[in-house]
Amino acid sequence: MTALRRARYWCINRRHCALARADRIFTAQEFVHHKGCCSGRIGGCGAPLQQGEDQDLRAYVLGTSLLAALLGGLGVALAPQLRDWYQPPPLANIRFAVAETTASGAEHTLEIEVRRDASIAESVDVPFETRAASAQEGVDYEPARGVLRFPAGERRQRVSVTLLADSSHQKAARHFTLVLPRVRDQPTHRIAIVPPQTTALDATAAESLALSASRVAKDIADLRMKQQVADELMSASRDDNGAYAVYRKRLATTSSDLSRARERYLEDLEQLGRLKSRAALDAIDAIAARLDGQGYDQQAKAVRVLKGHLLELIDGRAPDMDRWVEELLRTIPRVTAPGRDTTTV
Repeated sequence: MTALRRARYWCINRRHCALARADRIFTAQEFVHHKGCCSGRIGGCGAPLQQGEDQDLRAYVLGTSLLAALLGGLGVALAPQLRDWYQPPPLANIRFAVAETTASGAEHTLEIEVRRDASIAESVDVPFETRAASAQEGVDYEPARGVLRFPAGERRQRVSVTLLADSSHQKAARHFTLVLPRVRDQPTHRIAIVPPQTTALDATAAESLALSASRVAKDIADLRMKQQVADELMSASRDDNGAYAVYRKRLATTSSDLSRARERYLEDLEQLGRLKSRAALDAIDAIAARLDGQGYDQQAKAVRVLKGHLLELIDGRAPDMDRWVEELLRTIPRVTAPGRDTTTV
């Protein structure tokens, strides 16, 4: 506790020393410097200094610490308010040229115009940012945040916003906003993303192509199954030359038919992919629902597999006919009868 006490000295010559009469305090450093005498100051008398009671600094230190803590806490509490208080006033006379933009759900970049209506003699920086709504950043659009600079004398600038492709190809209308947060009243620009519109002609073409592709998909499944059966029978009849030749011919014919069906299937899908995706996918869904209602379960399953293949093409993936054929084959139901191998119904 010695560090919290301070030695004090006084001159005892109260009759002849003004410093003594005024109870002038001498510190320990002054006591040493003046060799224990009342000197070195105006009015010093040269008399010996006498040590009095040490000054207790604990209350002073405690009070100072509490005050510092109080001021520190107050500063932390008021920091946001002080920061806001020191912010420059909001920008004015800046707005979007139009209140809303409507765009299709295809990947492309929009240019949104921002205008300055007054005070154009000086340059000004205008922060901007996108805010999600029913459209989500990173899914429907790329988030955009930055600062738009208006040079002196410039009235118009543009903000670039990139829309992302609709990966599901069937999303409903959705939107997000572009905001100028440092401008008075925070002007907003609404960006609506809508599905591409389809016409009656689109729907008719899609219906025709989807029907053709669905029939070919069913044919592929049946031909692939016949190919497997013919191959198995040919292998099992190697000891019977006549039967072996028959099954070998059947296998060759089935394989040739399957090859032509594969080519036709890919051609139909590629033509569907060149149509508006909404029209093509809606047509496929309608065909699948109709087949379900008529009790053609296998054909309906093949149509739904077809839809997945079309989505791959729309997404830009290379066609994989070998895998597609095997996926269509799996739409054929299979049963196991006692004493025989798995086969088709």
